[in-house]
Amino acid sequence: MDGASRSVFGRIRSRIPVVKLSDAPTVPSSPVPHLLNENKVPTEEERKILRDAIADTEVRIIRLVELEVAQGPPGDSDKFNLTRSRIIRRRRACEAFVKTHKSLLVPVRDLPTELLQEIFLHYAYSPTKYHRWVTLPFVLGQICSSWRKVAVNLPALWDKLPCFKIKRVITRRMSYLAFVRELLRRSGESATLQVYIYAPFKEFKTHPLIDVLVTHSERFKTLTIESTSTTMTAFKGAKGRLTNLQRLDLYFWSHSVIQPAEDMDVFETAPKLKNVSLYGKVPDAIALPWSQLTVFREKYDGASAAKVLQHASGLQTLEIVKNNHHASPVPVPTTLSALKNVRIRIDDVSPEADVFLSTLVAPAIDNLKIVYPESLVQHLTSSFTTAAAQALDTGTLGITNHLRSLAFRTMSISPDELRAMLRLVPWLKELDMEVSDGDDAFLHVFILPDTAVASVPIEPVAPLLETLSITAKTITGLEGTFNDIARTRCENATEPEGDADGIILSGSAFRPLRTLRLNLAGREHRYNSQAALNKWKAPASKVQFREVALLNAWRRQLLDELPEVFVEPFVKPKMTPNLEKDKSKEKERLAKGKKLMRIFNDIELYQLQDAIPIRSSKLHLTLSYIALRATPIRLPNYPRTTVEVAQRILDNQFKPILTSCLDEYKWVTKGTTSLVYVPSHADIRKSDNAVQDLVYELKDEMEVADVWWPQYL
Repeated sequence: MDGASRSVFGRIRSRIPVVKLSDAPTVPSSPVPHLLNENKVPTEEERKILRDAIADTEVRIIRLVELEVAQGPPGDSDKFNLTRSRIIRRRRACEAFVKTHKSLLVPVRDLPTELLQEIFLHYAYSPTKYHRWVTLPFVLGQICSSWRKVAVNLPALWDKLPCFKIKRVITRRMSYLAFVRELLRRSGESATLQVYIYAPFKEFKTHPLIDVLVTHSERFKTLTIESTSTTMTAFKGAKGRLTNLQRLDLYFWSHSVIQPAEDMDVFETAPKLKNVSLYGKVPDAIALPWSQLTVFREKYDGASAAKVLQHASGLQTLEIVKNNHHASPVPVPTTLSALKNVRIRIDDVSPEADVFLSTLVAPAIDNLKIVYPESLVQHLTSSFTTAAAQALDTGTLGITNHLRSLAFRTMSISPDELRAMLRLVPWLKELDMEVSDGDDAFLHVFILPDTAVASVPIEPVAPLLETLSITAKTITGLEGTFNDIARTRCENATEPEGDADGIILSGSAFRPLRTLRLNLAGREHRYNSQAALNKWKAPASKVQFREVALLNAWRRQLLDELPEVFVEPFVKPKMTPNLEKDKSKEKERLAKGKKLMRIFNDIELYQLQDAIPIRSSKLHLTLSYIALRATPIRLPNYPRTTVEVAQRILDNQFKPILTSCLDEYKWVTKGTTSLVYVPSHADIRKSDNAVQDLVYELKDEMEVADVWWPQYL
């Protein structure tokens, strides 16, 4: 060290206050080290020791802070002050001591066994309802000995067995069979076992794992088999012993078209079996307790539906799916007086399907979803008419009008045929239809005449209808029709006082539509349709065109920087635990944050004047997606994250302009694929969240599978 360096070092040392390290309290040792690495509950004596140790350490922290302050404010000279750095390390160690030992006193360590069991059961059943992906809750027994004891002795935690993929060699080994026996032991003796066998296109006449499971046949509650008919006959040891089986799902995956020679009567005797699902190439020889079924599903090839329709007089739920080239159900004219829920999809037109749809009579039906290419309305009219006639003959007229929800898809709909069908179901509350290209005349059925100028009486077609959902590939040319429906069924209609249902059905009144919904595929298509329905003005002046171009440029830049935010369905990315240590990813993230901040800064400096360029560019929607979905990025020396800045722009620049034109938002977006009509008198327009709900997006209470239900049949 030269003279100049010694001089500088000396001046720095002279400015450091003199504090002896011996004056600083030390870090205490744990009085209960045996509790630190286990989840044992401390005794009352140990709790007292812990509280005293925590209080003593907190006093030490106060003293260390005083010594740290005595060293003066932090500065560049700290790297020469070894005493200060050691005091800081001791303070942080004491703070960690307090945090660690306080965690030993938290109530979760001493939860009642009953409450812990409820928590465990919620954990075990909440991740997924699809049995095939269920994982065993071993992690609950790996926390501590007390948790393990509770988990191992909770039978309901183990009765949903994992999916057994029996084509794997490991499932034949003695060690794996011992593992399965241990699971069965933990599941107790109750008849709640849920079993899943997975071996598509594989034929097993016998299998040691199946033999182990069969010994517990009396305990089966649900049984799912995805394999061939040969594998299913391997359960022959369970024949006559399925005394508690309630649900049976069979998936027949086979390359062969030859019917099996074996008798498929393994599941014929099951006194509690009510729920059956058959998928794939179902053999004709399968025998089941048809007469006692209340829920039946058949998908793809099979002729079991005819047996169900003949024998299951108590059937309540029926689902039949026949895709292209699959045989239609054999027509069996029948009346199912208990049937309430029906879901049918038949893709190919055939005489058998025509007769089946026309002769299926269900006077108590409540919910009907059906897909058929041609003449579907005629078939439904025939079915409803037969139900009404039978009710009239038997004097039970009241049960003919139970249908509350109807959803159907077909290629062509005649207005007169639709009107005739709807007259037969006056209690209908929900209707879901599709508009095909060039086939929209039937929509005029839902437009009420203007009684102020016309003396024509209102025909009572679906007078109690509350929800009308229409799916369309495009609404081009239909904007006036949809707006007329909205005007007459949402804006102008009023519900009578008193017994509204009785008054409406006895006169010419109508119930206002509570939901008028359009389902459109594609986000851009939906926004363009929204603009057309709301009759939004397009940019007209040079100033507006220039502003739209500028806002569009910013929007494209944001899309380029955050493409993952705009993907549907959106899944929020998980932050990797080592992200801070990953230097390359951290640099990349900060670089992206700087680009976003530059774009946001340009937007904030621009003075917005008009709603027309905003709506045309859709920049406000892009910023909204970023504020809701993007992962926040905080840059050094920046007080706000990128997400917070995006929200600030929406609040300060866009909200005042958009608030002034909320009346122009009649049709608003809902969920990811739909538009709904919001009347001028709706309460939502007066709420504090009016801008968020009307301008950006209403939260959808329906799942995607319910909106696009034909695709999920």
